[in-house]
Amino acid sequence: MDPATHYLEEARRQLRGHKRMAEGAIAQLKDEELFVALDPEANSVAVLVKHLAGNMRSRFTDFLTSDGDKPDRHRDQEFEMNSDTTRADVMHWWEEGWARVFSAIDALKPEDVMRTVTIRGEPHTVLQAINRQIAHYAQHIGQIVFLAKAFPLRRMEIAQHSARPVGRVQPADDGQADAVRAIRAHSDELMRTLGRMTMAVMRSRLLAVFVTVALVSTALAQQGSISADSDRSAEEEVKKLETEISDLVVRGQWDAYATHLAGDYCLGDIKPQTREEVLAELRSGQSKILNLFPEGLRVRVYGDTAVLTGHLTVLTRQAGKVITRYSQFTDVFLRRDGRWFLLSTQRTPVKE
Repeated sequence: MDPATHYLEEARRQLRGHKRMAEGAIAQLKDEELFVALDPEANSVAVLVKHLAGNMRSRFTDFLTSDGDKPDRHRDQEFEMNSDTTRADVMHWWEEGWARVFSAIDALKPEDVMRTVTIRGEPHTVLQAINRQIAHYAQHIGQIVFLAKAFPLRRMEIAQHSARPVGRVQPADDGQADAVRAIRAHSDELMRTLGRMTMAVMRSRLLAVFVTVALVSTALAQQGSISADSDRSAEEEVKKLETEISDLVVRGQWDAYATHLAGDYCLGDIKPQTREEVLAELRSGQSKILNLFPEGLRVRVYGDTAVLTGHLTVLTRQAGKVITRYSQFTDVFLRRDGRWFLLSTQRTPVKE
């Protein structure tokens, strides 16, 4: 695969990941919480979404042929919110904005990557313009995730108070001030989420995938020194399949997910599970997967076997609580009749 094609696929992958991460966070919020800011200088989730949507419309409409700062954009109005705005309105802005992003990027050809476009009259290559937006969107999505983590604490602290739904709130009352102080007291944990988003931005700017330790099965190790095949096409197929599997899990499409598992699939975790046990647990709904974010993917191909390693962030809801888990993982894929199947998964929990 040529570098330009690889770049466009990686840009789409990162943008899809950012979108999923924000949607997992938004799903945790009550309708009224979408419109609440934590202090007078902060923005609500609804305002952040409105701003992102406005930016997406401006930057990606006629992406190759017009300036990225459209004359009909009114940026200041993106930070204002009408009192009758609903959750449905917010999500409509969100989906409409992302539709413009993916429509523009999907239309690009490899030879377009080094073409010149302008933003506020400043020339950028297409590569630079897309990276600029990935960084911008990651910043605001980090803020959305921060708010989603903060509101459960806020509910506990000011359960006796009603949140007033506005885009930018007036100075908080005493109860709200107490909640804000409590939230800030826990800011170390919350800011680690923003740190992870910053790392994602760095990866997008470097246009590279971090290398993680590849764990090869015992059978391969016993054969002595074995070099991986140089098969970029197979490596990209496996990476793409990993992303598709993650999307199916987040959407809860278990029947489609099952078609990618080998008949003797095994999940090696704290408690090893068979294919049937994994599917039964997922379908039970005991643990709702809000988001799944695989990063730093590395693939090694050995004939009809592929070993994929990376870092995994999983956001779940269990017994009404939102839990974030981090792990290093290894997926082993097996190719049969030209199609890859997931044979096993091994996850090792790690600190954030």
